[in-house]
Amino acid sequence: MTLEQLQNRADIIREIRSFFESRQYLAVDTPLLAPDLIPENCLEVFETSWLPVLYDLIFIHAVEPSLPKDRPVVLLDYPAFVPCLAKNKKSSAKGYAAKERWELYINGVELANCYSEETNPQELRRFFEEEAKSKEQNALVNHNINHDYWKYLRPADYSGVAMGLDRLIMLINEKNSIESILPFSF
Repeated sequence: MTLEQLQNRADIIREIRSFFESRQYLAVDTPLLAPDLIPENCLEVFETSWLPVLYDLIFIHAVEPSLPKDRPVVLLDYPAFVPCLAKNKKSSAKGYAAKERWELYINGVELANCYSEETNPQELRRFFEEEAKSKEQNALVNHNINHDYWKYLRPADYSGVAMGLDRLIMLINEKNSIESILPFSF
C-alpha cells in the first residue's frame, strides 16, 4: 500500500469522524495514518473492506457507549457505505451520501431499527453479489444467490421496524445483559 493510498483512507476516516462529531457523538482525534505507524497485522484490514469495518469499530466502541442513558435517542442517516438493504436517500442535507435508516436506543441499548427497503433489482443484485463475495472469503459456509429472486420482485415502497423483544424485556427488568433474561443459555 502506498503512502498516497493511506492518506486517501485517512481523509475518509476524518470524514467519518466529522460525521459523528457533527452529531456530538464523540470527540476523538483521528490518528495519523503513516505506514510506519500501522502495525503489520493491521494492514490487512486496510487492504480489504476496511471502511465499514472501521465504521463499525468506531460506532460500537466509541459512539454507542457515549449515547445518553437518560432519554431515548434516535440515530438517523447512516452513511451509504455501511452495507444494508436500505434505500439511498434522494438527497442529504448533511452533505454526505446516506441511507433511509434509523435506530432507536434506550439506555444506550439498540432497541429497534428501521429502514426503507431497497427494491431496485440492480441494486439488490449488486448487494447480494458483494455479500456473497465477502462470505466466500470470510464465512465458514458459502451463501448461494437465488437468481430467480429478480424475476418475482415487484418494486414498491416497503418499510418496517424490527424490535428486539429480548432487549425490551432486559430494559423493562433493568438488566445489563440479554443473557440475564434468557430462559436458556448458549
